[in-house]
Amino acid sequence: MKKFLERSKGFTLVELMVVIAIIGILAVVALGIVRGAQQRAKDAALQATTSNLSTALEAYYAAGPSGQYPADLDDLVGVVLDIKPPLPSGCEYELANSANCGISFVQEDGGEGYIMSIDYVDDTKNNEVKGGTSAYSNN
Repeated sequence: MKKFLERSKGFTLVELMVVIAIIGILAVVALGIVRGAQQRAKDAALQATTSNLSTALEAYYAAGPSGQYPADLDDLVGVVLDIKPPLPSGCEYELANSANCGISFVQEDGGEGYIMSIDYVDDTKNNEVKGGTSAYSNN
């Protein structure tokens, strides 16, 4: 028995490989969960920003200088917003080719309506928010 205890001072190669394999499997599972959570968080931030912009657009229409919706979202700054709301990293306003998510704005009906297109990280969830006369048209 004494010889056995003196001989077993470390782990065998097989034991170490089993532990490393288990850690690798756990890391892959955790990475998938984290990426899914990041995607859902970006999508929720885009939805919240769109809702805030919609409220700001309605305030601009009601109190704005021309009684119309702005031609561009930058026109909200200084009238009803202090700054343009930030988007999650990797997302852009007026989507460029490099962006995979963001918010696009188009004024319609001579300033009497607008459409905001939301491109979520999850491509299956893209939608539009309409306001003014655009909300009632059958496009």
